[in-house]
Amino acid sequence: MSSLARISKGGHVRDRWLLAIIFGAIILILASVLTVYATQDRKPIQYSTDTPVGVVQAYIVDLDAGRISRAREYLSTSILNQTEEFPTSSQLDPTASRRIVLISQEIDQDLAYVVIEITTVYRDDSGPGSLTNTQVIRFELKSERATWKIISPKYPPF
Repeated sequence: MSSLARISKGGHVRDRWLLAIIFGAIILILASVLTVYATQDRKPIQYSTDTPVGVVQAYIVDLDAGRISRAREYLSTSILNQTEEFPTSSQLDPTASRRIVLISQEIDQDLAYVVIEITTVYRDDSGPGSLTNTQVIRFELKSERATWKIISPKYPPF
């Protein structure tokens, strides 16, 4: 067999490997696009405000939406009496977007502890990029007249 025939035959093997690699890359790209598309439609879980997690969720959602007076309804009377200043909706950053994740919850009779992680992304309109801030916050709640109320922290997390 001539050397030209061997080169030609070996080229077909290399072509098959190249096609397999390209095909594999296309499959991986399609899988990642489908994964992103499938996870975009995830709806946040709505907890009942009869639970400590639901109270913290409603408090954070109302703060984030600028409904300050409604958010204050989830605070205990002891905090409301101690807190002189509470932010107004104009003090909240409209360019920020937040992702809130429940880390844990613990209920011990009339006390409850809810730990959340808040990741805030601030857009910078003056240039490319953004600033990200992640904080873990531990809320303490107390049952007051069969309603869960936040007793700690005293000030809003953002």
